[in-house]
Amino acid sequence: GVVKPDVERLEEIQWTRSSRTDAGVSAARIVVSAKILVHEAPDVKGNRQADRVNRTYPEIVDAINKELPKEIRVFNCMKICASFNAQKSCNWRHYSYYMPMSLAGDVDKLQEALGQFTSAHNYHNFTNLSVREIRRAIERKAKKAAAKKDKEWQHGPKKSPEPTNGDKSGNDEKSGEPTVVESTASSTVEESSRPKASDEPPAKKPRTAEPSESTA
Repeated sequence: GVVKPDVERLEEIQWTRSSRTDAGVSAARIVVSAKILVHEAPDVKGNRQADRVNRTYPEIVDAINKELPKEIRVFNCMKICASFNAQKSCNWRHYSYYMPMSLAGDVDKLQEALGQFTSAHNYHNFTNLSVREIRRAIERKAKKAAAKKDKEWQHGPKKSPEPTNGDKSGNDEKSGEPTVVESTASSTVEESSRPKASDEPPAKKPRTAEPSESTA
């Protein structure tokens, strides 16, 4: 559980989420992390079961779902290491954008436009870099960007099969089926805020006082 005074102060329980959505957009599934109190008896060897990383807690899932509205469900709860961060510990993200066919227009032209996002490009405008991070080398590589007819919006997003050469995107506006735009991106961030050794000026030797002669 969570101590009552900490409920309104998420920073106290180190609440993090894997991503966020814009206004009017909802995530079908998301990963969050937080510090919660778990009470359980030790096992036969005397070691607490809570010390086992990746242990699941179905009883906590049931308890949380009883307090949530039907539109929000918890699917799994597991113990993670203390340094885990739902946002920064993420290796990759998969995005699927759903829209009515009437808004997509010519799917072939949309497919051609999405092809401009494939491969490695400079996506710094899609990030929030500060002035201090201006020297960081950032690469965003979109592995796939495709538009197609899909009915997964009726049941929630699922893993779609890889498109083949013979798979053509549908553009029947009368069908009323949505167009799904998918993009899988991986990112590599290299820290280069420190100046290179070649850029640093040579260190100056300390000046020593020369001995002076004295006459009596």
